[in-house]
Amino acid sequence: MINLLDSKIALIVVSITAFIIAVGIGLAIENTSDEKTTERYSSIDSGGPQTARRDGFYSYINRNESFEEQLPLTVETAIINGWIENSNCDLQNGRFFNKTKTPYLLGYDAKNELLSIYLFSKEKMPEPWIRSNTIDTNLYPSINYDHFKLIIHFKDPINACSINNN
Repeated sequence: MINLLDSKIALIVVSITAFIIAVGIGLAIENTSDEKTTERYSSIDSGGPQTARRDGFYSYINRNESFEEQLPLTVETAIINGWIENSNCDLQNGRFFNKTKTPYLLGYDAKNELLSIYLFSKEKMPEPWIRSNTIDTNLYPSINYDHFKLIIHFKDPINACSINNN
């Protein structure tokens, strides 16, 4: 009986030791890897050649082509890529930037990180889109006409203009 008990304890000790060694090897490989992790990015994508139209039907762009545009994750990158500051900081949505011939604005928080995208259309759009108001056209001078808007936040916009936001 004592030999059996000793063998169970030995088995547990060997298992724990093997686990600790495996974790150590995993951490060593991760920390000494020469490969750099590629930076993640956000983008707008058409979803392939089949796209939704405003009338609710689907149509095909060039069947071999789809649309993807990477979004600048920081204000610095946005400015380098031709985005222009469009507004003062809106407490609920951050600062918006626009780019010529781009049908959306990008919102950045006080940490200069991508916060949201402001989609707009002159055409009447279904919910959850809402009609803009005079305040919107004053806040965002590049969209100085009545329009429908949809603001999509990538993170919580609370305290968007405060450096202490999350």
